[in-house]
Amino acid sequence: MTEQDAIQTNDPFEKSMKGFLKILTKTLTDDNVPDSPLDRLSPSEILSFGEVSTVLTADNRRLVSDAYLVRFLQEHYFDISNTVEAVNRYIQWRGQFKPQELIRMFSIPRSLQHFWPGRYHGYDRQGRPVYIWRPASLDGHGLLASLDSNRALLMKFHVHTLEMGEYYMREVHGTVNNAIVMIYDVKDISMTQYKHKYLGFLIEMLALEQQYYPRRTQAIFIVNTTPVFTHIWSMVAPFLNNRVRASIHIYKDNFHEALAKHIDPEMLPRWLGGTCSGCHGGCVPAGGTVPNEVLSELGTGKTEIVRKVQHGTTFKCSLPVLRPNMAVRVQFHTKAKDIDFALLFTQHEDEGLHEYSIHPMERHQSHRGTVDVQFVAKPGIYTFVWSNDYSIFANKELTYRIQTRPASGMKPRSDDEEEKTRSDSDDETSVL
Repeated sequence: MTEQDAIQTNDPFEKSMKGFLKILTKTLTDDNVPDSPLDRLSPSEILSFGEVSTVLTADNRRLVSDAYLVRFLQEHYFDISNTVEAVNRYIQWRGQFKPQELIRMFSIPRSLQHFWPGRYHGYDRQGRPVYIWRPASLDGHGLLASLDSNRALLMKFHVHTLEMGEYYMREVHGTVNNAIVMIYDVKDISMTQYKHKYLGFLIEMLALEQQYYPRRTQAIFIVNTTPVFTHIWSMVAPFLNNRVRASIHIYKDNFHEALAKHIDPEMLPRWLGGTCSGCHGGCVPAGGTVPNEVLSELGTGKTEIVRKVQHGTTFKCSLPVLRPNMAVRVQFHTKAKDIDFALLFTQHEDEGLHEYSIHPMERHQSHRGTVDVQFVAKPGIYTFVWSNDYSIFANKELTYRIQTRPASGMKPRSDDEEEKTRSDSDDETSVL
């Protein structure tokens, strides 16, 4: 059976996941990359390196480091013609896209900052940057909607992430000769989660990485694997060479000791068996479903959302605000019982993330009428908190709606305003 035959399937999810894993494995570089990019090349490969250097124009050769040229040669199996063509495409793309400017000029949308479940997190024991990703927590549909389906913006975010990886390599080694280490936590990943066109877009992102940032991954750790993943991997693995298979480490559980051999526990989040405690706002965003009210910052918020708040628990909903001077309105009511409500605000400051209480926790008779809270927001994350932790037995059925729009005729709330006003009617209205 050929590799192409193995990928044939009637299940779109399996077909897409196989394609995803196939491209993912092609991002791997040679193991044990040395200090000099030419150290591990054979005599014939060194001759290929010299021939490519000669064929490239002088200007283009100056734009590609020795380490990067070796990566392109490895990607194209030291084929001279294909490597030269790929390098020329790469230089043309960098001239048009200007990815080098993204590090200092690209402003990451807050929806991606807080709902994209991936982030660089320290270095392994060899000084390679470590990127941790939690694909099971990815709401691709929601993130695209939060960006008004701007796929180009999401791709720009991906290129920014790739450029940051190159930057972190240079920060330690002074060159991009080194590579990165990837950790994929696939806990709770499901087939239904990725039966969406977004999986195809993830494959596009990996294809761009393979084309313009070849062989950048030293090792891949896949942890908390599920039967679904194991099934698909069993069909892909036989077609990988020994070097690639040796670079991919797969664990269902009991992976803490294995990770610690490669990465100091201080560089790992606690949920991966590490001891990191110094990250503001968490080591890696938890991701999760993007709330309806966050799908578009200028959305109408017409949809009411119903949540059951169990006795002794608290329900939180976060709203990233991307632009200044946005009017925010939250309305809620409960069925039969009262509930506590608070509003928190988190923003980035020089020292890191800081959280402030805007509306202190207060009990509302929301079963008697709708509570209506309005305020003008500044950029940051607003967290709406409904608490039922004071109740021993009673669960609460909460119905809420959050709306945002450009403010008109309203002044932004100052940091020291703590009071709210309320109408005399059964419905409560707070203007913060």
